[in-house]
Amino acid sequence: MSNEAFREKIGLDYLLKGGRKQQQTPAPSAAQQYIDAALQSYGLRVLAALKKGSPARLYDLVDSLSIDLQTLLAVAEHLSESDLVEITDRDPKGNFELQLTARGRAVPVSGM
Repeated sequence: MSNEAFREKIGLDYLLKGGRKQQQTPAPSAAQQYIDAALQSYGLRVLAALKKGSPARLYDLVDSLSIDLQTLLAVAEHLSESDLVEITDRDPKGNFELQLTARGRAVPVSGM
């Protein structure tokens, strides 16, 4: 096994001065693209519902939007990380209270 192959296999290139290879960011996988599209689609539905009545509890959104709780929890976390909603009350059973932020109110959701 050559030194180059060994370094490649073990991943010790970072030890060499200037030997670090430029790492390319891989293209998003098809699965990640579907997840991103779902988050965007569900996220817009949640934002539209919150514009009609904010704050709202997750269980109420589950009923009104017909989205299962696990999906809605993931969407709520994503929207919170994106500063579109604020989780104002974290219930231990997952019945979070969501409230729109100024950034969330600025997102156009017409036709939803």
